[in-house]
Order: sequence, then C-alpha cells, then structure tokens
Amino acid sequence: MASNQYLVNISYIAPYRTGSIGVSQSGVWQTYPTYSTGIYLATMPEIRISATGSTYVGALNALLAVSANADDAAQGPATY
Repeated sequence: MASNQYLVNISYIAPYRTGSIGVSQSGVWQTYPTYSTGIYLATMPEIRISATGSTYVGALNALLAVSANADDAAQGPATY
C-alpha cells in the first residue's frame, strides 16, 4: 500500500449473552448464563479491510499488519 492516509475506525463490541449452562449443585439443577468476550474491531472503510483484537492496541496493530498487504484504493486491485 502506498503512503496514503486513510480513516481508521475502532469500535468496542461489548460482551453479549450467548446461551446458558446447566449445573447440578447438591441435587438442585440450576442454569447460569454464558457470555461472549468483548472485542475491538478496527476498520479502514476506504480500502474495505478490518481486523479484531482483544485490546485497542491489538486491533490497531492487526489492522496495520493487514493494511501492509492491502491494495491501494486509488490504483485499484493488483493484478498478478
């Protein structure tokens, strides 16, 4: 990718309930909710790439690694 400047969006996706798990405690059956983990989503909309990470910096680093191999939006997709 050329040394152009692109917009970077980073969003936090909060944990959400994914289901439940049943547990028997002393003969009593109880259910407990299970949750996903929160993640950060980093995107560069102009060149349509994205990456995720468990931290803000992790998502940004992953996006920069992906962008190093991305096509330049101004010159279109690479042909090999």
